[in-house]
Amino acid sequence: MMKKNNIKHLLAIAFIFAVRTLTAQNANELIKEGNAKYDKQDYDGARENYQEAVKASPESVEGNFNLGNSLYMQQQYDAAAEQFSKAAEGTKDPEIRSQAYHNLGNTLLEKKDYSGSIDAYKKSLRDKPEDADTKYNLSYAQQMLKKQQQQQQQKQDQQKQQQQQQQKQKQQQQDNNPQNNNQDKQPEPNTPDKKDLDRILKSLNEDDKAVQDKVNKQKARPAGGDPEKDW
Repeated sequence: MMKKNNIKHLLAIAFIFAVRTLTAQNANELIKEGNAKYDKQDYDGARENYQEAVKASPESVEGNFNLGNSLYMQQQYDAAAEQFSKAAEGTKDPEIRSQAYHNLGNTLLEKKDYSGSIDAYKKSLRDKPEDADTKYNLSYAQQMLKKQQQQQQQKQDQQKQQQQQQQKQKQQQQDNNPQNNNQDKQPEPNTPDKKDLDRILKSLNEDDKAVQDKVNKQKARPAGGDPEKDW
């Protein structure tokens, strides 16, 4: 399903509005000149005329609307969206408002702002529910939004899997590194086995017996002087 780049253009709107002041008349002439250039696909020249018209009459719906068109054709989508919004908000004519919101939706669609374009198309359909082009582009924008959300979710899932894989690889490297294993492993104290314990106890018992024998011998000696010699 392909979107329809059906930008709506206002050519005769100046006749709808009563032009009374000299400034408005100048703006109207500038708009006519811009329209002629636009029809010849001289979008840069048309943009200059429309900008001068808007300077002369900032509230000119046609000036803002057609300036948005020329900016759109030059792929200046941010500036175009601003002009279409001004045109839509500055008119009470439901037909013009519907067209302005339709063009705003197309502009946001080019920016891949699918949520914003959906909102703009819905506003357009409020004033002109039967517009087939707007319905078509609304359906397209809804499909693209769904696809965009699915891609974002897939990207998040892939990033999560990559992080988990990196953590797993890092842990495996640490586990396979002998140096890390030696650092993590605490040295065990040297504990004697049963034979060593028996030998130690036996040695202690022998030492204790020798000391006891020595004490007993000391107790058996007579008190005072040397013992009588046996001749």
